[in-house]
Amino acid sequence: MAININTMNVHEFLNDCKVKVWQGTYSIVKATLIKGEYFAAISDFNEFTLIQKQEHVEVDNVIQEEKGWRVLSFDTTLPFQMIGFITSVSRELADKQISIFAMSAYSTEHILVKEHDLDKAVTTLKELGCVVDFF
Repeated sequence: MAININTMNVHEFLNDCKVKVWQGTYSIVKATLIKGEYFAAISDFNEFTLIQKQEHVEVDNVIQEEKGWRVLSFDTTLPFQMIGFITSVSRELADKQISIFAMSAYSTEHILVKEHDLDKAVTTLKELGCVVDFF
């Protein structure tokens, strides 16, 4: 069944959307270099940012580190024309006092939530109609 993105409501898209919760606890690292094993790396004009499992963080590469994050990936291909996907998700989580770190890949969205907020985040996503799987 073809989906007409122009008439699609984000909440319709979220219904039955698969969300994968990655194993392990992650750090968001402001790094001196992009190196080592990482989930994601961002290089911009200001800094290098690595998302790494905490046990893979190389201390000599850390400028700053924010520990205790869990990665959730929306296991679907998001059309470039879709407007408001992350806004809708982040608003629902914000209403529950859950802070997120959001990242976009070419066709997928990822959010990180603090480990102590994971259960609340999973419950919220399920309330939105998402199917959450731990792997």
